[in-house]
Amino acid sequence: MLLRDAGVLWRSRLAHGSDNVVVRGGTIAFTAYERPAPDLWMARVGGPERLVGRGEDLHGWAHAGGFFTQRGFDVRVRAGDGRLLRRLGSVRWTAYERETQSLLAISTSNLLLRSDGRQWTTLADLRSLGLARHPWLEVLPRGLIHVGSGNRMLLLRRDGTRFASASLARKPHGNRGETIVSSLLPLPAQRGVVFAVNYRGVGKAGATDRVLLLERGRHVPRVLYERRANPVQCGYWANLSLHGNSLLYWPSQGRALVVLDTLRRRAPVDLWPTVLRTPGFRHRGWLRRAAWASAWNG
Repeated sequence: MLLRDAGVLWRSRLAHGSDNVVVRGGTIAFTAYERPAPDLWMARVGGPERLVGRGEDLHGWAHAGGFFTQRGFDVRVRAGDGRLLRRLGSVRWTAYERETQSLLAISTSNLLLRSDGRQWTTLADLRSLGLARHPWLEVLPRGLIHVGSGNRMLLLRRDGTRFASASLARKPHGNRGETIVSSLLPLPAQRGVVFAVNYRGVGKAGATDRVLLLERGRHVPRVLYERRANPVQCGYWANLSLHGNSLLYWPSQGRALVVLDTLRRRAPVDLWPTVLRTPGFRHRGWLRRAAWASAWNG
């Protein structure tokens, strides 16, 4: 069911759910799951849905017109009536950027590409940048692109120019080294990005969470904060919430809450003693969620 202005815009007749819906004008495109791979459906407001493509995923609206879709590694553009407008080719990885209505991709020859729905533009050659081993990408806020490969991370601007880069600690034999365990959050004024890693040293030593600041133009991140933590296991995550230059750190185990100053003018503030004094909070309790009020629905 789609709602608009507190009223029902359109209702699906399908019994299975959807996690991806794009509305453009009077056209509704969405994916639905009857099996592990999604199926692509389309409808007009006021009309029934119709199956457009089996095993076909949906990215978003293309700036040049049509909907970006993908079946396997094959990128396509479909019209609002479901017609196949064009095939854009086979790629290894994709990520949709809503602000520019474009699709970013890594080609089979490890080129970083951007498409407006009509043609591809090359942004960078990842081979020449040392990211040719199983590279992947994600779109970050504030117009940044994150490309990862092994222990290397590269941040690019929208036009493909380098913003910052770093190499995480390599994995010692039999251990994990540094593993990113949070989202990457861009800072105001394009100062850099903050993120958390979990580091496990050699032998039976415990693990450490480190909150890092990678500044614009730099290659080595600065450590904003670190604390003992459990080694990375399934489901472990370090949550970061940003408000201006103040960063809130909260691990998914739910028994820590720390405020960090990304300008490094103030020492970290441990809020856990305050949490323990909160009326009704049990000493052995844990936090299910924590974020700045400004980012609660973000």
